[in-house]
Amino acid sequence: MTAQHHRLLFICTGNICRSPIAEVIAIRRGEEIGVPIDARSAGTLGIENAPADPQMVAVASELGLDLSKHQSQEITDDLIAWADYVLCMEMAHVSHVREFYQDAGENTLLLGNFGGTMDIRDPHGSWFRVTYRKSRDEIARCVHRFVDGVAGASRSTHLKSR
Repeated sequence: MTAQHHRLLFICTGNICRSPIAEVIAIRRGEEIGVPIDARSAGTLGIENAPADPQMVAVASELGLDLSKHQSQEITDDLIAWADYVLCMEMAHVSHVREFYQDAGENTLLLGNFGGTMDIRDPHGSWFRVTYRKSRDEIARCVHRFVDGVAGASRSTHLKSR
């Protein structure tokens, strides 16, 4: 039995804090539960080749996640076309994607909805590492629920097709 492969694109503003950590968390969660996840991230601001925020790199490393090689990128039509799901950190990102990338369609979702919240606040610029940890943990909770949900749906679909 081969599990269905899922391609997830995470979107935030600068692609230096929230979406990069969501990307690595999703890949790890897929490994943990045996579901192939290919994840990427991008930003609405158009920042190219910037490293991840040092504070987010630090709090990611606390969980054994490596953001040291991350390079920011802008959303592109190719990334939107590649993704099965586009998961945004804020409603403003959902609006941006739907306005400028018509192919995004109904699979453009607000990630916070999977963790009982709406927007996932941007910790960038905070002096306090605790703010970054809170954001990391909120993103992890939402990503885990989303990945677990698509994994369950994949297994259900596979069992029905047998």
